[in-house]
Amino acid sequence: MGKINIKDEVLKENPRGSLLEIKILSDALATYREAQENIERTGVICSHPKTGAPLENPYVKVRASQVGIIQKFSHLKTNETLRLLEVEASKKAKA
Repeated sequence: MGKINIKDEVLKENPRGSLLEIKILSDALATYREAQENIERTGVICSHPKTGAPLENPYVKVRASQVGIIQKFSHLKTNETLRLLEVEASKKAKA
C-alpha cells in the first residue's frame, strides 16, 4: 500500500458528505499530520536556524490551528482514515 490519500479515505467514510467539507477536513488532517511529524522529529523546543537559540517549534501553532478546523467537522466520520494514517506512520517510523 502506498501513501494514504486522505481525501479519498474520508470520502469513503462519508459518501453523502459535502465535498467542500471533506476537502477542508482532508487538508486539515494532512497539515496536522505534517506538523505532528515535524514535532516528533525535532521536538516542541527547537533551535533557531541562525542563532541556535532555543525557541518553540513553529509547527506547534500550526498543529493547534488544524485541531480547531478538524473539530469543526467532527460530524464527519474519520475513524478508518485515522487508523490508516496511524498504520502508515508506524511503518514510516520503523523504516
